[in-house]
This record gives sequence, C-alpha cells and structure tokens, in this order.
Amino acid sequence: MSQPFHVAIPARSASTRLPNKPLLEIAGKPMLQWVFEHARQSGAASVVIAAGDEAVADCARSIGAPVWMTRPDHPNGTARLGELLEHLDWDTDAIVVNVQADEPMLPPALIAQVAGNLAARDEAFAATLCEPLDEGDWDRAQVVKVWRDEEGYAEGFSRAPRQIEEARCQRHLGIYAYRAGGLARYVKLPPAPQELEESLEQCRMLHHDLRVHVEPGVEATSPGVDTPEDLARVRAAMEALA
Repeated sequence: MSQPFHVAIPARSASTRLPNKPLLEIAGKPMLQWVFEHARQSGAASVVIAAGDEAVADCARSIGAPVWMTRPDHPNGTARLGELLEHLDWDTDAIVVNVQADEPMLPPALIAQVAGNLAARDEAFAATLCEPLDEGDWDRAQVVKVWRDEEGYAEGFSRAPRQIEEARCQRHLGIYAYRAGGLARYVKLPPAPQELEESLEQCRMLHHDLRVHVEPGVEATSPGVDTPEDLARVRAAMEALA
C-alpha cells in the first residue's frame, strides 16, 4: 500500500496581476473550489486550505473545505504552509503536497504522482514535476524551466537559463511534495541569491543542497492562471468540458 499523503492549498486574494484570483468564477464555481475538488479526487488522506485573508477563508467555508487562517504577510505559498504546519498534528514524516490555488485544471493524477515519487525516495527532500516546453516558452519569463541530472534530480531552475541548457530544459510544474518535518525546517532557511533575483523559491532548495526529484507528469495539464488572458483561456476550456 502506498504511503498516505495530505494536500495543502495556500491561497490569498491579494494578487497584483489578477486581484481576487482564487475567488473568480470559472464554469459556475470559484477557482478555489475547482482546485479543492481536484485535490480531493487525488486520493489524499486530507485536503486543507491555508487562507491568507478572510475573503479566501469565507470562500473555503462556503464550499465545505477545511480552512486555517494564516498571516497575510507571507512572501510565498510555501511559507504559508510552514505556518499551517504549526496548527496541525501531522507526523514529521507525513507527506504534504503543495497545490497552488491558481491551478483549476491540475489533474488529480499529478497530485498522487508527486506524492508517490517522494514516498519512494528516502534521499529526496522534495518532489516535483515537469513537462515539455511549448513553442515560444523559452523566451517567456513567466514559464519556469528546470533541467535534471541522469538520476532525475533537479540541477537548476530558472526563468532564463543559459543557452547551453536549452536542449535539456522542461517546463516546471509548480506542484511540490514535501515531508512535513523537512518543510518546517526549509521555510526557516535563508533565501538563496537566485531565489531573490528571479523570484523562484525552489532555488533555495538547491542552494542548500536539498535534493529535488523531478519527473514528467503522467498527464498533460494546462498552465495556471496568472493573468486576465490566462483566465479567459481556462474559462473557455472548462466551459467547453462542462
């Protein structure tokens, strides 16, 4: 039997590019509800929302989701989950999957996949996923690139990697599995220079020699929602499936 895992969804409404993002309606439901429902379909032992403000908390309660309030000043979702762990009694070796609240089309199979990848590797600090880059992605800074070694562990993350890495790069999917004890320690580590330069928190792991397993996703997924254009694209896609 595979190791049980939990899903935590950090969410806040104060997005600069798309205000109230988790609350925006897509095919008759708030975005946060789609993310929560897909997480529940992954086989997780529990799914909880770490809210950064009352608007998100109210939305979570309205859809019947377990929710904890966290401070509004966290710099990123991982730090928000670090505070969430202070409220919960999960074992230090419990696997926690960080699912972003702006991924309404994330397949449940990817959540289960990343949790299983970490459970199978005692030497890994975290696990994440990737997929092939689309045409034009190389020049798009919002698309994070990752390249791996022969064992499938990340060698680097960047928005604009050196050209020598181009043939090896994949598009990084922003989903992570951690062990609860490791995550609690990680959020207390000092940021890495590249993390601050490129706004990529995953660079902190490599800077502190923490191994990150990366594997292609078992299913294709649509990019998350960052801009009004992304929202229109996802709305059209999900309304077509309804």
